Amino acid sequence: MIRRDSDGRRLCGWLSLLVVVIVTGCARVETRAPVLPTAAELTATPFFPQRDFECGPAALATVLAASGLPVSADDLSGEVYLPDRRGSLQPEMLATARRHRRIAYPVQGLPDLVAQLQAGSPVVVLQRLGSWPLQTWHYAVVIGFDSGRRELVLRSGTEQRLTLGLDRFLRSWQPGGDWAFVALRPGQLPAQADAERYLAAVAAAESALPVAQRAAAYRAATAAWPALATAHFALGNSLHEQRLDGTAEASWRMAIRLQPGHAGAINNLAELLARSGRRGEALRLLDQSLAGRLDPESLRPVLQQTRQELAGNQSAAARPKKLR
Repeated sequence: MIRRDSDGRRLCGWLSLLVVVIVTGCARVETRAPVLPTAAELTATPFFPQRDFECGPAALATVLAASGLPVSADDLSGEVYLPDRRGSLQPEMLATARRHRRIAYPVQGLPDLVAQLQAGSPVVVLQRLGSWPLQTWHYAVVIGFDSGRRELVLRSGTEQRLTLGLDRFLRSWQPGGDWAFVALRPGQLPAQADAERYLAAVAAAESALPVAQRAAAYRAATAAWPALATAHFALGNSLHEQRLDGTAEASWRMAIRLQPGHAGAINNLAELLARSGRRGEALRLLDQSLAGRLDPESLRPVLQQTRQELAGNQSAAARPKKLR
């Protein structure tokens, strides 16, 4: 993604640099289920009994309300419920969570699900219920587990506290590829956070989050993974949008220090230096970078054009410009 400022100049967004490979498909149910470590139940989790076929709005309202939003299932019905399909699709579930300024972080597997519960986050899951040919897809929210009883506790349909045996739950969860997610507040990290999954989840929510919340989300990433250049780069972009140019510069410099040749950080830092009256420093940065390897190389034309524009337009390069 290439952003432009009000003068038409390029600003590299971090999405153009992150390639996330997502492998989908149905996971095989393990013949020997993992052992749940202890027991916990998030009893304060709100409950919204579903109307016919509206398990999607009910489940989503449950996790959004648990995250602190004043929302109900009725509020969400028009956003996620599809009358023609008599249900809700997974992309709409995730997109609606983002529209409500939450980060939809994918949960992968039973140990990850349990870890989120232990950290206080209820988990939306997709199940296939019933027996062929009378099977149906259903969203529910896992709010607890008990290793001694080998069972999980769910907010499900019209039942505020449904208990399911572990094996039965796994059989219902597996046909949908163990699909699940938690709704995070910007700045909140999931339990046992995975850097790639977290950054991809924040990136997917970027367009819906105010810039201060984007900065909070990426600042949490730099704290969790201080050696990850992508996190510093993304934080720098958010700080720059807040006109915090000094800290944005520091973030982009850190990204370059951690990942020499980071094309996005180099480009954005050069633009910032030029706008702050340090055109010579900006040109030296670009020349040194273009003489070496860039990551990714596909952005070399962008840096070349940035250099050409800076070299040929000294007065324009020195003027402060607000980035959009």
